[in-house]
Amino acid sequence: MQSYITQLLHDLKAAQNNLPPPKDYALLYPNHPAAHPKYEGDLDYIIEWEMGDAQPMEELFGISPNALPPVEQLTNEQAESLCHAILELWQAFNILADFPDDVPAKLLYRAFRNYWIEHPVSYTSAGRLHLEFCHYIPEQCPWGLEYCTCKDLIAEWEKHPVQMTPEQEEHWKKGLQPNGAWINPDLLDENGNFDPNKLQSFGDDDDEPDSLPF
Repeated sequence: MQSYITQLLHDLKAAQNNLPPPKDYALLYPNHPAAHPKYEGDLDYIIEWEMGDAQPMEELFGISPNALPPVEQLTNEQAESLCHAILELWQAFNILADFPDDVPAKLLYRAFRNYWIEHPVSYTSAGRLHLEFCHYIPEQCPWGLEYCTCKDLIAEWEKHPVQMTPEQEEHWKKGLQPNGAWINPDLLDENGNFDPNKLQSFGDDDDEPDSLPF
């Protein structure tokens, strides 16, 4: 098995170079609000986020999920190595995984493998796509209640519930910010207007994948 893992690690490393060719999304979707000439191309990344096609990881990376062994066949050390390799591959494609700091390697690898099998993703050349493995239902947490962190968030929300107006609730149901904004709030100035200068530092904190606890 170790010789197979060694080859798989090599394949995961090589797949970092399989980035999709760039697309001119402003040209493909000239009627998108972010393609307006007044933005001078500064919002083209938003068009890519919204209009990019999701595809299976197998197609995006060129590695079949069948190539990832079931966790039951791995040692802890092998699971650790594969988790590191998968995180590095995802990072090369601007994909970051969100997970608790103290999750054991085998639990983490199982979640990564399942996501690879079950969930398509959209590659974006700008910004970062964050993968979440939890639906904020502690009983269904992929890490188990022992390592679940959202149960603590839910307890805090119950103590201090957020009050929204009916209009804000409607925006929230549509996937918008409570104020109806469709631009990432981190890119807005104090008056709620888009600030292109913030693009230069946007995502700087996301350059590294989450550290592993092993």
